[in-house]
Amino acid sequence: PGWAPRPAPGAPALIVYTSGTTGDPKGVMLSREGIAENIRASLQRVRCDENDSVLSVLPLFHMLALLANGIGPALLGARTVFLAELDPERILEALREHGITLFACVPLFYYRVHERILSRVAALPPARRAMVRALMRVCRTARRRFGWRLGRRLLPFLHRPFGTTLRMLVTAGAKIDPSVCDDLLDWGFPLVQAYGLTEATAVLTVTPLDELRGDSVGRPIEGVEIAIRDPGPDGVGEILARGPSLMLGYFKDPAATAAALENGWLKTGDLGRIGPDGHLRVTGRAKDVIVLASGKNVYPEELDEHYARSPLVAEICVVGLEDPRRPGAERLHAVVVPDLEEARRRGYVNVREMVTWELESLGRELPPWQRLSGVTFRNSPLPRTATAKVRRLEVKRELQAGGGEARETAAPPAPPADRRGPAGVVFGLLAERAGREQVRDGDHLDLDLGLDSLDRVEVIAEAARRLGVEPPPDIAATAHTAGELAAALRAAPRAGAGANGVASWSERLARFPAEYSPFVSRGPVAATRMLALRCCLRLCAPLAGGLRTAGTDRLPRRGPLLVCPNHTSFLDAPAVLTAMPWRLAARAFFVGYAEYFAGPLGRRIARWVRSIPVDQNRFMERSLQAAAEGLRRGLVLVAFPEGGRSIDGNLGPFRRGPAILAASLGVPLVPVGIAGAYEAWPRGGSWRRHPIAVVFGDPVDPAECGAEVGRLAHRLREGVEEAFAAADRLLRGARGSAPACPR
Repeated sequence: PGWAPRPAPGAPALIVYTSGTTGDPKGVMLSREGIAENIRASLQRVRCDENDSVLSVLPLFHMLALLANGIGPALLGARTVFLAELDPERILEALREHGITLFACVPLFYYRVHERILSRVAALPPARRAMVRALMRVCRTARRRFGWRLGRRLLPFLHRPFGTTLRMLVTAGAKIDPSVCDDLLDWGFPLVQAYGLTEATAVLTVTPLDELRGDSVGRPIEGVEIAIRDPGPDGVGEILARGPSLMLGYFKDPAATAAALENGWLKTGDLGRIGPDGHLRVTGRAKDVIVLASGKNVYPEELDEHYARSPLVAEICVVGLEDPRRPGAERLHAVVVPDLEEARRRGYVNVREMVTWELESLGRELPPWQRLSGVTFRNSPLPRTATAKVRRLEVKRELQAGGGEARETAAPPAPPADRRGPAGVVFGLLAERAGREQVRDGDHLDLDLGLDSLDRVEVIAEAARRLGVEPPPDIAATAHTAGELAAALRAAPRAGAGANGVASWSERLARFPAEYSPFVSRGPVAATRMLALRCCLRLCAPLAGGLRTAGTDRLPRRGPLLVCPNHTSFLDAPAVLTAMPWRLAARAFFVGYAEYFAGPLGRRIARWVRSIPVDQNRFMERSLQAAAEGLRRGLVLVAFPEGGRSIDGNLGPFRRGPAILAASLGVPLVPVGIAGAYEAWPRGGSWRRHPIAVVFGDPVDPAECGAEVGRLAHRLREGVEEAFAAADRLLRGARGSAPACPR
């Protein structure tokens, strides 16, 4: 009872270990005086008192949680409610039930809130959705231009899940995407940003309540000084901090202490800039800076934020890998964890392809040196610290070791009984196609096994043949994992004698979905429509910059044809149709573009322009069957082997679809090169006047390649490359000449 310890002033009161994102964790020694001063200055900035109720979901070994949810409220006499999980639904429930007024969390929670709001708005009926989005734009303009916070009044339904008492949200522990923060502020959520380190007793800067913004972590709290060391031309340099709440040093590590503290200043290891208004902007970690071959510095956290805007990206980590062309320099590479639920909701089958497409489109918004040179996909969460920071160095080491696509630790092999019957057949075929010894139930057909749409169709057909079942027509679009595919085939009805289950493409293409018959009509009315469309396009060609053509004399005048151009622009299909001789244009047809021909009016337009509106991503076999029927009727199919528009104007990977059609039906392939369309209307850009050149190459006869799909695809690519080069030469030579169109 007489024991009353009197610790010496400045003595260590707490040792907290850092999360160790780039090295071994170190014990940070903090004093009572430093902790008390940090709490006092932080509470002064956010204006809390004993009437507040705080919700805590972060572990108390996290300094933000210890101060904001533990010691701080206790000193004030405020109430703290502890929740053991970081589940958004449970958090929202706790906010409502316990009358929470203040909540601090890492950015990951706010990203989920942001996604939830956007998804909720997207699910509204069209009229209400349009009204809500208009109100969102009003709130955005009012806050950003006039400083008026109208979100809570104009968008009350967005705030109801958070309860009626919440007055402040705090984000810290990692840098939040400024665009997400600004959106939440626009919609009326009072989101405060805080920045600090364990070595600074948690908090260095906090956004003032009357200056909330997305691109800043605020101003220094009272007693703290912030400086930028060795700022570059853009004002970015290492962030230094000085103040009464800095650490005493690292526990039993004087060398690390001396490296971190210099003349009373803490070297944070973070990079940032201080604006004219005194606000600090953090750009990333100094150790994470990527130096490109051009000498430019790239801050990967900023790129993470930019590319993570895609709803298909659950997690992303941009790292610098050695550039083989420039020793000592690096190139940008991203490791992406796709959002498989979002991909499933959208009906995407080729997840890699669709995510890459979105990353390329987002890259066009950045300077060329900030665009990705490569992407690696993984089907497990990125490694993170206890405070949810990505272990970027660990991700980079995995890539360098060749383990960039490593998934979660493999589950024990299933008992042999689980691999008998239909499951054994399916798993065996998948393992053979993927070149793997073992396939697990949860393996994603695209991400883990690398199967594209055609691979999937072929595996399903062979499995159905061996099992003697009739596979559901949508099985390739709805079965995303090996287990789902096995279950769907196990539940499939038995096929009749000589019915489905054929593995040959020739026999599968003989089937034709009857609903697409009106789209491949060869009657005089359909031909007249196509010629009228071609005539209109020819009249518009000079106004658009002119069209030059060559090689039309190489085209067969009779019989079906597969015309295969490179694909860089929305103008490609009109350019090819305009460049065709009229006899071929009258028989032209297209497959795909389902998203552009939705609804009754869209389908009517699709019939008028002879375009079969089938989703090639989800229903690859149906699209090939529809294309085959058009070719059997003697029509001319215009098909883009690349599938999608090139992001940079260069040839991309070719799909096997055109080669399969040619090999199965004996139809000649005509390689086509288009130049100038990319300059006229690039992907993600807007239209401008520019001449276009179209060159038809020598037809490729399937018989000359032995009707082998691989050889046909190779010959087709060579032909398109030659035609593309010829079109480019024609375009360069025609600059300044009068535009010409074929008769």
